[in-house]
Amino acid sequence: MASRIFQAEDGTLLGDLVLFARRGHLSWLEVCDLTDVDGELKPSLGLALRCLGRPAPRTC
Repeated sequence: MASRIFQAEDGTLLGDLVLFARRGHLSWLEVCDLTDVDGELKPSLGLALRCLGRPAPRTC
């Protein structure tokens, strides 16, 4: 199992992408919603991939 939290460019937490493997192969994928229940933006696999595809912010 592997997990990665993804966030908006402003740092707002959006979701958690969780990957499960069995015998070395991807067997299941989940996108967990970490936003407000009444929020307009709903995390999806597409949104997770776009957020995780951005370069990581630089830290000093």
